[in-house]
Amino acid sequence: LNFNLAKTENMLISVMDVLGKNIIENLNVEANNKSINITLTENFHGLYFITSHSSSGNTVQTFVTAK
Repeated sequence: LNFNLAKTENMLISVMDVLGKNIIENLNVEANNKSINITLTENFHGLYFITSHSSSGNTVQTFVTAK
């Protein structure tokens, strides 16, 4: 994930699959202008949603993993 924020913010990051199963829940990240890596085991293939919650608002991004 890449962040490009004017100020440092605490964010809660969650990852869920297309069926709504939480893969990562409420990962607390202090974000500003940086990148973080989220690693899934090799058994995770398909469509996933990354949700970011902060005082500035919420965002949802999608990503696809392939075999």
